[in-house]
Amino acid sequence: MEEMRLLSQIRISRRDLLKCFLTAPIAGFSLSTLTARAFAWRQKVPGDVICSDLLFEGSARIDNFPRDLKGNDSPVMPTVEYCQSYRQLVWLGYKSGNAPLNFSLRARATDLMGMPLNFSWRILGTGVIRTSPNAWFRVAIPEGHWDQYRIELTSSSPQQIYSRLLGIRDASIEKSQLAKTLLVRRSLADPTERDLLGTMTAEYPTCDDADAYSRLIWIGVKMGSADVSFVVLARSTNYTGTPLSENWCPIATGTLQGTAGSWFRVETKQGYFDQYRIVVSSSTSQQIISKILGVLE
Repeated sequence: MEEMRLLSQIRISRRDLLKCFLTAPIAGFSLSTLTARAFAWRQKVPGDVICSDLLFEGSARIDNFPRDLKGNDSPVMPTVEYCQSYRQLVWLGYKSGNAPLNFSLRARATDLMGMPLNFSWRILGTGVIRTSPNAWFRVAIPEGHWDQYRIELTSSSPQQIYSRLLGIRDASIEKSQLAKTLLVRRSLADPTERDLLGTMTAEYPTCDDADAYSRLIWIGVKMGSADVSFVVLARSTNYTGTPLSENWCPIATGTLQGTAGSWFRVETKQGYFDQYRIVVSSSTSQQIISKILGVLE
């Protein structure tokens, strides 16, 4: 009886309840593109030390006019920014009404001054949340290391949406070094093969001193409608910085597709090379705006 009286006096706050939900099953919702990644953020590699930072906490009234988590209806405004260091974002929350909540996850990159490379957004995924009122939901946002994110919402019936947005990173590495900007550049792509620096001389690297990074992420915008062919080359150097060989090892090839002004993202599967060279070409002349990140993860 004494134990029952003690238990009846326990009060749990909403924040403590949220901590319980982080390890408990969550009410289901339908996703059109994110189902395979919904719980990816909970997976750890042995030896990883995972840390989460609170990027946003608040609520907004959502109706059938597109608004973000903050209630901002300007489509060019980010929900959060300065997110380059995060491998993934996680959105937790609940809705007050019964109406389904439609969402669109968007991202874009910025230059060294914090200005977007392009004011359009890359669509990372869309979905519909169908949880009952005040039931928690959780969405893991794919594709980390973007600078800005926008989560845009609509609801057929007005309702209040409470949200917490977390940035997930490796706590064992200094935050500012998790993803380092190696290059921001506007380049020409035409029928002549050249690298992002505009050089046609094969021995010149696009990025140097990159041996600390496990992978490179090349983010950018193609300003024309024609496809852009690319090849990512890599090689190592000795302790003086001299290449061990003048030859390059191709580690990625492909085609950048999409309409004019569309975003692209390329991740190398091999890392820890000292030098990289990214060569592009296009059947018609167009500009490419690029940002290259070296990632320590």
